[in-house]
Amino acid sequence: MRALAVVAVLSALAACNPAAPPNAPAATAVQACTMAGQWRISDDQGGGETWTIAEDGTATVSNNMLLKAHATLTGNKLNWRFEHGDNHGFVDLTLNPDCQAGQGSKQYTQLSGGRNPGPATSVTVQRLPAS
Repeated sequence: MRALAVVAVLSALAACNPAAPPNAPAATAVQACTMAGQWRISDDQGGGETWTIAEDGTATVSNNMLLKAHATLTGNKLNWRFEHGDNHGFVDLTLNPDCQAGQGSKQYTQLSGGRNPGPATSVTVQRLPAS
């Protein structure tokens, strides 16, 4: 009798979690994030700038063509390192699942004249529509 009860329980569990039939369509793939495009970064003090990132990671900011930057994207982590003369820093962002917005920080690691770069600034980012 106990053996029949165990079989009944196992059958009930299997019915609650059936395997997909062999001819079932594959699950819809989640679209991967891409970094190429224009991104608007805003800080909590009302400042902001627009960055353009190419497929190869080359990044420029709209108001400073002399600034050199390189971006990388791993999963939903968008990061770039920048330098302009003796000023160096980085932006580290975590993008939302739709890869259209996110949040993170901007940090200067070195400033000209040996000035203290100060703490990181919290930022938000929004992908701008293609023009």
